[in-house]
Amino acid sequence: PPAAAADFWLSQRLEPARRELAACGLQPACLAAARAALASATAAIAAAGEQQPGDVGGVELVCLGIGNFFSERKALHQMALLLALHDEFAAGPTRRAAAADGARGVGGIELFDPALTALEVALLERLPVPCRPAPANQEGARRVNDGARTLVYMPHCPRGMYDRMLEANWQPHLLRRLVIVGNSFCAYADRPRSGTPFLAAVAAEALDPKQRPPAPPAPDSKPVDLDLGCDKAGRVRCTETALPAGRSPLPEAFNDTVVVSFGNRPLPPSSDKCWTAVRRDPNAAPDPEIISAPLLS
Repeated sequence: PPAAAADFWLSQRLEPARRELAACGLQPACLAAARAALASATAAIAAAGEQQPGDVGGVELVCLGIGNFFSERKALHQMALLLALHDEFAAGPTRRAAAADGARGVGGIELFDPALTALEVALLERLPVPCRPAPANQEGARRVNDGARTLVYMPHCPRGMYDRMLEANWQPHLLRRLVIVGNSFCAYADRPRSGTPFLAAVAAEALDPKQRPPAPPAPDSKPVDLDLGCDKAGRVRCTETALPAGRSPLPEAFNDTVVVSFGNRPLPPSSDKCWTAVRRDPNAAPDPEIISAPLLS
């Protein structure tokens, strides 16, 4: 867009939304929950002996399904939270999150939403942080980096995209590195639907944000009972911390938003049948909620 139009949007729309969100209770709650989840991921990776020298403290920030942030107020506030997540975990001596655990920090934002307009794609280049479009539409099947923790921001993506995200990372060494800010897995369990086998294979439990989550086992501890990693139905455990949507300036933008992680509970070893028993039906019809189009350029 013309520079004047972009500057107007940044100064008169985005910056006020960022200030508004920063002044409410939801943003600090989200940052605290994400920080705790990433710390748990670090501890779980260390306990499993999966550290990669120089990489285990790294954080990748991926955004899927941000929506039309230029024209929709809800998506604008979701963009404001995305930038807050980047600021909290960005590298640099002034970033307490990076300094606290030796994190290499976020190297910009990888973003994909095929619903973005050409105007919005151009505006990504004017954001106050580096933002790069994903190279392809993976329809949610974004695999984490083997040598870094990955924070995936998926505000109100369709259920099928969460299922594909799980499918792409359906191994313990990958799930340990995955933290999701998005829709509640507990809510999905209350509203079951066919065609999402990996979501059905996850047992989500809610964490009280005021309570300290249980620590992963020490690296030299004995093997844990697999019942700690799976529920009685053989589903892999994850934990989620709900965010106080009512304490945001636009509650409908963050309804059912939680921080999901797999580092608070020991996961079954890669040899366990839970990792091979889940399969997607190859004859299933395409999910109508998932857009297969590429990002505009």
